[in-house]
Amino acid sequence: MKGEIEKNSRKSPEEIIDSIFEVLPVRSLITVDEIAKKINSNWNTVDGYLRLIQRVQEQPKVESMRIGTRRYGWRRGQK
Repeated sequence: MKGEIEKNSRKSPEEIIDSIFEVLPVRSLITVDEIAKKINSNWNTVDGYLRLIQRVQEQPKVESMRIGTRRYGWRRGQK
């Protein structure tokens, strides 16, 4: 199934976040336990990432602009 990762393999934060979003339903609800089982992650890990995702989504947008050939500047956008 899409979003599922091989058991007992260490996942990067990006892989965990991507997996969470892949299994989250749009029109119904799913528990942390169900998400953890589907993506083969620990309940505490999934819960922590869901809380972090919610917190980030509540913050102002982060913007970046190119300020040179290889450099980017970062700033907080408006809410």
